Amino acid sequence: MDLKGLQSKFYIAIILSFFIFVPMVLSAFYVESLAILIGILFFGSALFFIVLYMTLKSMLKPMIQMEKATNEVASGNLSFDESGEMGELSQSFDQMVSSIHQLIQKTNGLSDEVTISSDELSLVIKEIRDISDRVTDSIRQISNGSISQTEQAKESLGAMVNLQETISEVSEKVLNLSNVASNASEEAEDGKGYIDQNIDQMAMINESVHKLAKFIEKLNSQTSEIDNIIEVITNISKQTNLLALNASIEAARAGDHGKGFMVVADEVKKLADESEQSANQISSIIHEVNENALQAVDYTKVLTAETDKGTSVANDTSKKLLNIIDSIQHISSEFNTLYELSNTISNHSTNVSELMNQTIQISEENTIEVETVAASSEENLASMEQMQEMSDRLNRHAKDLRLYVSQFDRTKQFKLGLSLPTAYHGWMGALVETTKKETLKHEHMDTLFLTSKNASEQHRDMREFLDADVDAVVILPHDDSVTPLVEEAYSKGIDVLILDRDLNTSKYTVYLGGDNEETGRGSAEVLVDTLKQEKGEVNGRIIEIKGVQAPISDIRRKGFINMIEKYPGIELVASEFGDFDREKAYKVTKRLLKEHHDAEFVYSHDDDMTMGIVRAIRDLGKENEVRILSCAGMKDVYKMIKNHERPKILVSVTYSPTMGATAVDFMTKYLEKKELVGNWTKIDDKKYIIPGIKVTERNIEKHYDPNAKW
Repeated sequence: MDLKGLQSKFYIAIILSFFIFVPMVLSAFYVESLAILIGILFFGSALFFIVLYMTLKSMLKPMIQMEKATNEVASGNLSFDESGEMGELSQSFDQMVSSIHQLIQKTNGLSDEVTISSDELSLVIKEIRDISDRVTDSIRQISNGSISQTEQAKESLGAMVNLQETISEVSEKVLNLSNVASNASEEAEDGKGYIDQNIDQMAMINESVHKLAKFIEKLNSQTSEIDNIIEVITNISKQTNLLALNASIEAARAGDHGKGFMVVADEVKKLADESEQSANQISSIIHEVNENALQAVDYTKVLTAETDKGTSVANDTSKKLLNIIDSIQHISSEFNTLYELSNTISNHSTNVSELMNQTIQISEENTIEVETVAASSEENLASMEQMQEMSDRLNRHAKDLRLYVSQFDRTKQFKLGLSLPTAYHGWMGALVETTKKETLKHEHMDTLFLTSKNASEQHRDMREFLDADVDAVVILPHDDSVTPLVEEAYSKGIDVLILDRDLNTSKYTVYLGGDNEETGRGSAEVLVDTLKQEKGEVNGRIIEIKGVQAPISDIRRKGFINMIEKYPGIELVASEFGDFDREKAYKVTKRLLKEHHDAEFVYSHDDDMTMGIVRAIRDLGKENEVRILSCAGMKDVYKMIKNHERPKILVSVTYSPTMGATAVDFMTKYLEKKELVGNWTKIDDKKYIIPGIKVTERNIEKHYDPNAKW
């Protein structure tokens, strides 16, 4: 029956009531018997109430059915089929319920998208905040540097003014020195004239001495000749004296006849004696003259040597004076040049002072602008914090909406709570994306897909799952702190699949993850093989960047350590957590490489951290010194391996980013009691492993996909 039928019944009831009450009213005027009147009134009233009852019953029945259907909808049951007497109203109600059901399905999907998107937005805002923090710090440093630069410029300007004054003093002194040098040059020229005159006089003296020496030598020669003559005279006087003696003897023999000849002989003898005496005196005098002449010759030789020496010294003095004059003239020229340069420097320093004044002015203006930018940056940072808070509220409201709306959908066979860390890039971003796509394939499963930025948010999400009475939970823990909630869920009969990061408890249904021990061992094996090939011996220094404080990091480290412990030459010099965060890995690695400058390798627990490690190595200029061992199988890392980029990444052990989708598939089969067959290896009833592959330069072509999203 539709609304028009109800309306017809209502009109018929009114007409019947009219035909019942009109006769009753008329009978009151025409029937005289009170008993008959009472009977008519009683019969009419009874008939009226019977018609009214039947009419109301036929009208209220579909209303009751409507109330029942509305209560079902209110309780969240949208799967019933209500038809029958409601007719078109029932069809309209069914259409409304169907529309509500579709709306709920869309709302579920949209709330899931909003939840994930708001989580991703919150993460993006956090990264932008981090960048803004760094930018703000840089701006503050620039501002401080600008202020410092301004102060230094002012100090430099003061120093430049002092320099100008000093240059002026130097210029003045250089000019004085130039004048002194010019005067010295003139006086040196005058001194050279005197020396030239002295040289001429010395030459004349030398010439006179030479003439005198020749004259004395000639005189000495003449005295020698005189001495020879005197010797002849002496010999003659001796002969004459002998002849006189002989004449006297002959005169004595002659007697008287010889007396006259005797007298002559005596006189001759006297002359001969006198001549001999005179000759002896002359010889004595000549001998003295000769000796004096010889001494004079010696003296003239000494004088000649001294005059020659004096002339040589005078010539040397003249030459040196000429050199001194040339040097003084050169110094004078250099002083003139220095004076010109000092003037030029003074002019330039004046220009520099003007430029420095302009620089100070610009620097002060820049400081004001930088401070303005810094203030704007801080305001922007505050806005980002507000956006962060708004995004967090949106995420919380979206999660609440998703949990609330799920109460109205009872068409699904199972309800699954899915908790993953928030991410929009890297390995974890790929995990979230592929997991979301997998949930859409299972239409009979109502999946409450919640992502969380930290452990405290994941705690709230787990509590929501418990309150929503989910049949199963798939959780990738942030850390061990979620263990009590996992144990509580398991104790309530909720199947719990722990994904990737194992917890220190046995109260869970199953663990599914990559082979973390093989991941560490595989990296160590590649390290050992590389060292053997390059050095012929296994030794090296390694820094380890771990993931988070959870069993996953312990297991990866165990596989790596167990392998390298076989080789004492390999030394692990440092090990710190990077929290699977690219930025933190960058900061930690940069600090550790500075502390351990001789480190040769970095072992990274995750490819996303590896990209931060790469940046740290490049910042320090160690691209050719440090190499990386990594894992996860991220496209950016594969690309570096393929292109032989520096720093060199020796290996990336695959760690499937689709394991979230694998976990959804596994739990679906588990709940449906189907055979547990998939891309996993069973270790025991509670542990399933997804094997990894060592990807190096040798097999990179098989694994690198340039079109991959992760």
